[in-house]
Amino acid sequence: MSTPRNVQGPVSKLDRADYRARLAEGGGDASYGRPEAKTAEEVCRLIDVDAATLTTARQSGSEEERVAAQAFVVAFDTVLAAGERNARLTRNLLLDALAPRWSLAYRSAQQRGAPVSYDMSEATLKHT
Repeated sequence: MSTPRNVQGPVSKLDRADYRARLAEGGGDASYGRPEAKTAEEVCRLIDVDAATLTTARQSGSEEERVAAQAFVVAFDTVLAAGERNARLTRNLLLDALAPRWSLAYRSAQQRGAPVSYDMSEATLKHT
C-alpha cells in the first residue's frame, strides 16, 4: 500500500488502482452504501444518461463508467431528496452524500466523530 502524496494534478492510473484496492479492503459496494452497479445502470438507462459521458477521456473504461454511474445515482437521489424536503442544494450536501461512499479520509473523519463535512478540518476535506 502506497502512502498518499501531496501533489496537484491528475491522479495516476497506478495511484487510482492503489486507492481502489484500499477501498476494496473495506468491503464491497454495499458496505459503503453505494448503489449496486446493476441499479446504477438501470437508473441511467431510465433517465437516458450515458455513463460514458460522466467520465473524462483520461478516465474511460468500464470500471470508470460503473463508478461514474453509481456516483451519478447518489447525486441524483440527493438532489431529489433535497427537493422533496424543500432544502437548499449545496456543495456540502452533495459532498456529504458522495464522500462517505468513496473517500477513505472522509470515512475516517466520521469514525473520529465528525458526522458531516461542516465538522471536518480543512486538511481532511482536502484529502476527500
